[in-house]
Formats: sequence, structure tokens, C-alpha cells
Amino acid sequence: VQAEASALAAVARSDADLRRIAGHLAEMADATEEGPDYAAQRLDAEHAFYRAITEASRNDYYVEFVVDKIMPPTSVSA
Repeated sequence: VQAEASALAAVARSDADLRRIAGHLAEMADATEEGPDYAAQRLDAEHAFYRAITEASRNDYYVEFVVDKIMPPTSVSA
């Protein structure tokens, strides 16, 4: 599902979507560089990254399935 959502997002995304995706990717990289103590932040950023890609697909089914069922919007670092 995520691969198809990514393919759709590549076509349907807006410039704002792309900035949001890139921002979450940068957050993932920063948390990874900080090391194991930042694992929770990295996981939060990864969830946000995939959520942003899925939302950029403009496919309501994928958003519901991936975002609402697989990755509920809860923080692991809280």
C-alpha cells in the first residue's frame, strides 16, 4: 500500500506537501545522527514522514488505511 501511495503522491503532491515531506525526512536524519537516545523522536518523525506521503497521494482509502489503521496519530516519545 505504501509503495502505491508513494507513486500517487509523486504525481498528486503539491509544493507544500513536498516541503512537509522533506521536513520530516530532515527530522529523521537529525534524530538518527543524535544516536540511540533519540530513537523515539526518530520514530515519530518516520511516522510523520509516511503520513505526509500518504496524505499527499490524495487517495482517501490509503489515508484511512495507512494513517488511521496502521499508524494512529500517537507519539511514542510522549
